[in-house]
Amino acid sequence: MLILCFELLFLLFIGKEANLFLISLFSLIITCCYYFILSFVPKKINKIIINVSVIVLILIYISQFIYFQIFGDLLSISTILDNSDAVVFYKIVLNKILVNWYVIFLYLLISGLYLFLINKEKIVIKKSKFYYI
Repeated sequence: MLILCFELLFLLFIGKEANLFLISLFSLIITCCYYFILSFVPKKINKIIINVSVIVLILIYISQFIYFQIFGDLLSISTILDNSDAVVFYKIVLNKILVNWYVIFLYLLISGLYLFLINKEKIVIKKSKFYYI
């Protein structure tokens, strides 16, 4: 659900049209895989993994949004690994962050609400039960 919200928010504010069905399908597949993996993890470790995952997702989506605002292109792994020029662009990056503060605030608000609900156990990930034949 969080990935779907982040994807829709990203597409809404970059102004590109996208296939909502494919975005939903992508989010559903990622969520199901994540749910399946977390169903085998103890509850305390589960919360830690979810909190760290949400923080990583926030960083990825905000970085992706800011990068797109500056360069008009999607962030790639090679770009992330070659960050030697990032210091040169710090004023431009800071300017884009200040201009688009409301988008960053929305990302933080959505993820904060999600973390609040997870930690208050309003959203529960139950353990899977598999039956062997």
